[in-house]
Amino acid sequence: MIPGGDTTAPTFVNATVDPLGTTLTLNYSEALD
Repeated sequence: MIPGGDTTAPTFVNATVDPLGTTLTLNYSEALD
């Protein structure tokens, strides 16, 4: 699916793991559609 009006792909910023080491969170410069 191509979001209307948004032609740029989100840029990967960083990844963080919670203190328990069970959840990996990927952070991007904009929301993923």
